[in-house]
Amino acid sequence: MKLVRNLICLVLSAALLFGCVGCEKEEVIHDTTPMSYVKEEVDIGGFVATSNMLYEDGTMYAVGFDSNESPKLLTYSVDTGAYETTSLDCDGRPGNIALCDDGIAYISRRDGDSTALATLHLPNGTAIQLAELIPSLAGTWYDINMISCGGSLFLTGKSDCVELDTSGNIIERYTYDGQIFSLANYSEDEFCFFLESSTGNKYYVSDGGKPEPSDEFTTFFTSLGIIRAMYPGTDELLVRGDERLTACDMETLTSRAILDWVLTGFDPMRVSSVLYISDELLFVFASDVINNVTSLWRLTPGEADTGDRIEIKVSYFEDGSNDTSDAILKFNVMQDKYFAVADELGAKNREDSLLDIFDRTILTGEIGDVIVFPRDTEIDKYIEQKALADLYSFMDSDENFSRELLVDSSYLPYEQNGSLYVLARAVQISTLIGKTANFPDGVTIDAFIELAESGKMPLADMSRDNVERVLLLAGVGDFIDTANNTCDFVSDEFISLLEFLKSLDTTSEVLYDDDAAAPYINDEVMLYETNYFGSFYEYAMFCARFGGEDFTIVGYPANEKGLTEISPSYLLAISAQSDKTDAAWDFIKFMLSGTSVVDVDRGMREIPALKSALYDCAEAESILRWYFAPNSTNYHVYIDPNEEIPEGRGMVVQIDDELLADFERFIADIRIPSATEAKVREIISEELDAYYAGAKSAADTAEVIQNRVQLYLNE
Repeated sequence: MKLVRNLICLVLSAALLFGCVGCEKEEVIHDTTPMSYVKEEVDIGGFVATSNMLYEDGTMYAVGFDSNESPKLLTYSVDTGAYETTSLDCDGRPGNIALCDDGIAYISRRDGDSTALATLHLPNGTAIQLAELIPSLAGTWYDINMISCGGSLFLTGKSDCVELDTSGNIIERYTYDGQIFSLANYSEDEFCFFLESSTGNKYYVSDGGKPEPSDEFTTFFTSLGIIRAMYPGTDELLVRGDERLTACDMETLTSRAILDWVLTGFDPMRVSSVLYISDELLFVFASDVINNVTSLWRLTPGEADTGDRIEIKVSYFEDGSNDTSDAILKFNVMQDKYFAVADELGAKNREDSLLDIFDRTILTGEIGDVIVFPRDTEIDKYIEQKALADLYSFMDSDENFSRELLVDSSYLPYEQNGSLYVLARAVQISTLIGKTANFPDGVTIDAFIELAESGKMPLADMSRDNVERVLLLAGVGDFIDTANNTCDFVSDEFISLLEFLKSLDTTSEVLYDDDAAAPYINDEVMLYETNYFGSFYEYAMFCARFGGEDFTIVGYPANEKGLTEISPSYLLAISAQSDKTDAAWDFIKFMLSGTSVVDVDRGMREIPALKSALYDCAEAESILRWYFAPNSTNYHVYIDPNEEIPEGRGMVVQIDDELLADFERFIADIRIPSATEAKVREIISEELDAYYAGAKSAADTAEVIQNRVQLYLNE
């Protein structure tokens, strides 16, 4: 068995990262877990459980898949650590199991299939099909749960509870109005489940007969918060919630916390099964928060000092990615000074808009110490309300941090009058890419039009709407004098631009597929537009698209060097109301770090704000080799460094020091349009519709735009 990195190593790592920032421990204290556990990864040969785990006479049982994805039954000796996997005679995914007098019963089904099988696996290795489950029970995507109770098998699906004998005969079937979840024994002949219905959620209990609703159980379990699953213990029922594992005495209806998922190092949303033998010995199939390793873990009491922690609140809107909540989990595991509490604002009132909730929370003073804004939030009004703290004050007073550690595009676009109130955790960019030899100084609007009128194709898609968007995205800045708040939209250059746009077809046949590299290599198409670029593999695609020649961010056409559109993942801020700003700054630094950003499974999806996180991403992906077919951006990824790449004319791209340096130079070339230009683009777009319809001439349209924009600048 392999020992996994324990909390001591994690605390030491965090101490190096956050050593300079501190708060007094006499502030708000978080009540830590009632018991500390040391987790040890259990060697079971790559077996992955797809069922609950059961225990009898020193042996653990589970069904799942081996490393070859074959369905297997696992038997594991708790005392010796010896294990064995036995093939299961099933076509599909094996599911929950139950221990019977004659053998082990399990459920199997194929994804999306309308039937499922209950099978009895006998000690001699043979199998008996007990029942093909009724469609109303199995014809659903919901899990089918199964327990052995009082000599019978009980199964629950969407809204049915079925009792079978071990010969496969249906004894009783009960149908309910609602969805059944969390079927579990709480004694040898008693069980319960949770029913979610339109008339209210209740817990149902049974002593072997028809399960009936119990107000007493419902009140008790509701007090425990959100329950993800229930498991049979020894003399207690175990409840897995979002925060901790709790043991419940079903006679007295009292509970006690066993462990805190986060402080033990687990992602609570990725715990698939629990086997409780005693407080001194537990087994958990789960994902480790830090290393993202899903495995079977053996938990025994340890001496890890979790200590008292200063509590900070992180207010955020979840977008389905779990990025913020995952960062909170890792932060709480990796250091022992603070404890971040997740405050998901979108869960407070689903009937209100998200920003209404944000506004109300800030005004009432209930906002967290850290605020994680969605990417498209209008920040200015919060700055005007003085609701946000200046992040530069924390950067400049932190001896372990400086602005030079950040990628420019993560913070410079958000600087206002020498202050920084929000900071992007990571960014993606939309821009035009071209060969450096063709566009050493970028491209102006006039040069773009000249290319098009000469018969060349600046872009593959030269439809009016697309070219209008490209030329006006950044090019409007050419007609504005921001120093004097004046504009010049009645100039010959702007009128020529309007006439060029009107001359274009409203639709354009895109001559080249996105994966075709030859037109860009041969300069038949001059520029490639990338939308939301932010990864090394996309950069590798640029290498292939331009045939290995040097390429650059040309940007959207403008007289100054072309500008690029920035899209942040999240905007991080510290509440001006917080009295724990040092702790909040520590959390933001962690949000920026490679430990928080790097996702080994999914790779780099955005450009990290912190340069060291960029290097961590590069290191994590440095074993990958992208093999591109000739004249194409179609590629195959080679993960095994020892695997031979077929000889041929294709291009191989791999992250090394040279490519990383090129990547850094590439993203350092980003320039961003100002907020003023964004408003001007809206005005121009409104007037173009009338112009294209023939209601006004180019000169008249330019004059209307001139007047409207000048009025805006004056205001």
